[in-house]
Amino acid sequence: MAQLQLNNIVKRFGPVEVLKQINLHIQDGEFVVFVGPSGCGKSTLLRIIAGLETQTSGEVRIGERDVSDLAPSDRGIAMVFQSYALYPHLSVRGNISLGLKQAKTPQNIIDERVEYAANMLALTDLLERKPAELSGGQRQRVAIGRAIVREPDVFLFDEPLSNLDAALRSSVRHDLAKLHKNLNATMVYVTHDQVEAMTLADRIVVMAGGVIQQVGSPRELYEDPQNRFVAGFIGSPKMNFVPAIDGPNGSEIAAEGEASSYELGLRPEHLSLRDADHPEGEPGVVQFSEYLGSESFSLVALDKGHQVLVRHSPHEIWNIDQPVKVIQIRDGYRFDRDGKRI
Repeated sequence: MAQLQLNNIVKRFGPVEVLKQINLHIQDGEFVVFVGPSGCGKSTLLRIIAGLETQTSGEVRIGERDVSDLAPSDRGIAMVFQSYALYPHLSVRGNISLGLKQAKTPQNIIDERVEYAANMLALTDLLERKPAELSGGQRQRVAIGRAIVREPDVFLFDEPLSNLDAALRSSVRHDLAKLHKNLNATMVYVTHDQVEAMTLADRIVVMAGGVIQQVGSPRELYEDPQNRFVAGFIGSPKMNFVPAIDGPNGSEIAAEGEASSYELGLRPEHLSLRDADHPEGEPGVVQFSEYLGSESFSLVALDKGHQVLVRHSPHEIWNIDQPVKVIQIRDGYRFDRDGKRI
């Protein structure tokens, strides 16, 4: 495996600059996930790494090599796409081994690599089946096996689980985590799914508007966001944002229309609900409650004109239109008018 270095990557489509001076160093054996809203440039950046898209300027280095102008087949990468792209007339064995056969790899090496990949991906008993006889998760594992046998320097994944249902996504996600552990491979992964990013990544790259907003571990991004965009993008449900002022005991929520000094970010678990006669807290009225089994959420319309979502125990029952008090049980995050963390 190898490290990956992106130096000053710029990409323009006509007058539109979709990637703006991207600099990123991915360590050998690291699992890095690109996330961001649609149009942020994450898939374009992955395609530039793969050689499927040409950067306007900048350098892509894999290991010690500058691969900026090399064809995809010469870069030492293997890519797994959203679409499985399996040949229906070939068996699982045939699909996994096809690239090696086209490269005129000796048959004994092909057999060895196919058996290794099939064993790692629990496909050994399925090697003679055709794709039509497989589940969606099994087909995706075949596509991953096809990448493994190439023994690339870097694995690239472009939303590989988005075609699967929730149960299969969870299963294949666990397969990918085990694969990374077993191979100690350098992996770059694009997704719009935060659960995939938070559970798989060593580091997450958050992008918006063709710019890297923050790079860090899942815990760092969740607990220490550097700007309002990252704070609002990472985490589900999203962070609450309310205008705030400095009070005698710290930050206080400003009333609607009142001049505010900054914006206060509060995650749903930073808040708690109390009965309306509680001596502390912001008064409000419950708009709706969601019971999710292991947790519940209630949306509260504050008397000051803002709405906040509160996470609470499923054993707490709060009814629609019930007056409550919202108390802050943990310090929030302060952001200035430009969205920068204060």
